[in-house]
Amino acid sequence: MLKGLTDAEGTFYIKHRNVNTNAYSFKYSIGVHIDDKDMLIFIQKTLGMGKVFISGKKVEYEVFDFKSIAKIIKIFTNYPLNSTKLLNFLDFKKAFELYKSSNRKSDEVIQEIAKLKNNMNTKRTNFNFP
Repeated sequence: MLKGLTDAEGTFYIKHRNVNTNAYSFKYSIGVHIDDKDMLIFIQKTLGMGKVFISGKKVEYEVFDFKSIAKIIKIFTNYPLNSTKLLNFLDFKKAFELYKSSNRKSDEVIQEIAKLKNNMNTKRTNFNFP
């Protein structure tokens, strides 16, 4: 269920938190109509992580702390997505692993993360599957 829902309504985000620092945040989310709120609450309880937010007629399940993002990455590594979301996930995973593995955030690492971020989601131009 999570895999199909993510292919349809999921998003992987990378955000540069502050232009004066090399800090990034990572977020996985699923956004649906308020009528499907119980489904997102079920996912949250089943996975034991993330939060559900309601805004008007939209409800969103979000995972954003590093420990939980690592778990999300493990899930979608073991159960790959089927749509172009797979490409976004692979860039997200690569950026997260680069960010977490570098004790010192060098300019090269930060530039690579920015490059990955700037080619995801609506900015994607490369749709070649691995």
